Amino acid sequence: MPPGNYYHFGLANALTKSVLKYYMPEDFPSEIKFDINVDGPPLTKSSGSQFWPILTAVEAPFHTEPCIVGIYHGNEKPLDSNDLLQYFVEDALKVCGSGIDIQGHKISCGIGVFICDAPAKAYITDTKGHNAYFGCSKCMREGEFKVNRLTYPETGATLRTDLKIRMVSQFPLDYLHLICLGIMKKLLQFRVKGKKNVRMTNSQLKLATAHLMSLVTSIPKEFARKPRPLKQVNRYKAPKPR
Repeated sequence: MPPGNYYHFGLANALTKSVLKYYMPEDFPSEIKFDINVDGPPLTKSSGSQFWPILTAVEAPFHTEPCIVGIYHGNEKPLDSNDLLQYFVEDALKVCGSGIDIQGHKISCGIGVFICDAPAKAYITDTKGHNAYFGCSKCMREGEFKVNRLTYPETGATLRTDLKIRMVSQFPLDYLHLICLGIMKKLLQFRVKGKKNVRMTNSQLKLATAHLMSLVTSIPKEFARKPRPLKQVNRYKAPKPR
């Protein structure tokens, strides 16, 4: 799969493993919904080597771990997202149309939601990115460029039409990029490095940093990223669980 390689494990295989892991045969559900995640994490800091896995997890009233449907590796992402998703789409049509058979139990299947961050969502849906003039995936509002920033000031814009494949409702908004990085990080940057009338004084900055750093020992081990001093705000990333 230019410019890298792709291995497909199979959607039905992944769903079967999930059901067998979380249900006893006598409790097999008659119907399941599964969520899909696609992302492109880098593997090293010194090269472009990256994975693009397609993951699925069965929706349930309890926690379920994701299973691999397919995985791509290369020094760049696949040239065409249609290539990356081709085998998944073929599998999804079969699974959603005929269901899966596990130990003689027929289980109907349907897609729940696609959980992707904003860049990955724009890539797999072949749409504009979140920082484009028409970057909102929920409404038709055109962005306005103000003070060197793209803004979307209107809240009553016309909503986008949800197509048969539910390109709107099945793709939830990305909290990490829109809120953690898109709003909170910018507010912190204003308070730390902004103009004099909005930024904190040195004494306020030291006090706030001291409070922030005192939380380091209380951060659960599941979170790989610990708090940094406020002077390093430009290096801030969103909280990332292990």
